[in-house]
Order: sequence, then C-alpha cells, then structure tokens
Amino acid sequence: MLFVFNFSAAAYDNVTSSCDLMYRAAECLKKKDYKGVKYYTQKCISLYKAQALQMSRKLKDFAPFETANLYWALNDVAYAYYLQGEMYRELGKYELARRKYEMVLKKFKYAQVYDPAIGGDWKVAEECKKKLELIKGKLNKSKNNKFIKKELRPLKIQ
Repeated sequence: MLFVFNFSAAAYDNVTSSCDLMYRAAECLKKKDYKGVKYYTQKCISLYKAQALQMSRKLKDFAPFETANLYWALNDVAYAYYLQGEMYRELGKYELARRKYEMVLKKFKYAQVYDPAIGGDWKVAEECKKKLELIKGKLNKSKNNKFIKKELRPLKIQ
C-alpha cells in the first residue's frame, strides 16, 4: 500500500504557535524557500500583531532577560517583519526590505529574540538598523520598486 502525503500543504496549515511559525520561517529562509517565509511570517503577523502592539505600548525599555519571554507576541511579530526584510533583501527588493525593517523600528523597538548560540537575546531593532545601513546605497538603484504594490498584498490565510 502506498501513501502519498502533500507534506508542505499539511505543514503550512497546522501550525499556529508563534514560536513554531517563526522557527519554520527562519528554516525556510535558510533554504531560500521564500514562499514558506512569506507564508509563516504573514500567518504570525495576522494572528498576533494586535497582541504585539499592545505589548509594545506597555514597554518603555527592553524587558529583562528573565522576563523577555512574557512578551512573546511582540518578539515573534517583530522577528516576522525582520525575516520578511531579510527575504526581500536577498531577493534584491530593497524598498520592500526597508519597509519591513522600519516597521520594527517604529512599532516593535523593544523586541528581543532568544538565540541559544549566544545564550541570550538579541535586539531585533538593532539588527534592523544594521540592515538598513547595509541596503542604504542600493535603495535608489533598486529596479524592483515598480513591483512594490503587488508584493505588499496580504497573504490570505484560511
């Protein structure tokens, strides 16, 4: 007996935890699976952005390391925008990347992401600032600007 599974469709549809969504989005980015990056990040944003904004408004500075995980929605939604920025940067769509990085700086500036490799958190906004500096000269030369409106259409999640 042979069973055929459409793993990618099943995997995309069953994940709802922000942590799992961001893990999968990051893995997709490593593999240059940009469709997966967009799917997982957009799903996280649409499910948790309202909570992230509420959490962001409560903070006046970065949460201490010990309590940073209490701001899970803030951290994961900011990371989702960061990963989208990385995806667009890798694709040479620098204006779109700029918008994603700036979203983090404007709305989610106190987000932190735990990295086991360093045994602590890294600040998402600080990384976004570095990436903006990296693409600064490429923004005016970007040939992809005429496609911005098409690319910004929200992904429909059912």
